[in-house]
Amino acid sequence: MAQPWLVWDGTCGICNATAQWVRRKDTGRRIVICSYQNCTHPVWNADLTQRAQGEVLWIDEAGQVSGGGRAVLKMLRVLGYRGLGWIAWPPFIWVWEFGYRLVARNRNVISRRLGLGSSCGLDGRYPEVDSQP
Repeated sequence: MAQPWLVWDGTCGICNATAQWVRRKDTGRRIVICSYQNCTHPVWNADLTQRAQGEVLWIDEAGQVSGGGRAVLKMLRVLGYRGLGWIAWPPFIWVWEFGYRLVARNRNVISRRLGLGSSCGLDGRYPEVDSQP
């Protein structure tokens, strides 16, 4: 059975903490979680690698890719946070995406301030939450 994939930046402290949180919440293992540095999904290519350097990616069961705030919303929906579906509608999605981009652009500082790593460079390590299926 195909599963959705959450693909994150393995060098980012915020991304790493989020991936760990998702794994704790996803007790049924419905989501495959991996860093883009080690992604082996069949649709993975150089363009997706470039995108993943700036945003989290969600690859659904059909191989369709979403990024940024929309990817986070899709992940939350699978985790059971269906009550947040209203965020997907304008003008709420615009605010959601703005917030996502703001955090993504400042993740070095945010990671450092939250103690999630001195920066978004965890010494070249790409901690995997899941082993690849």
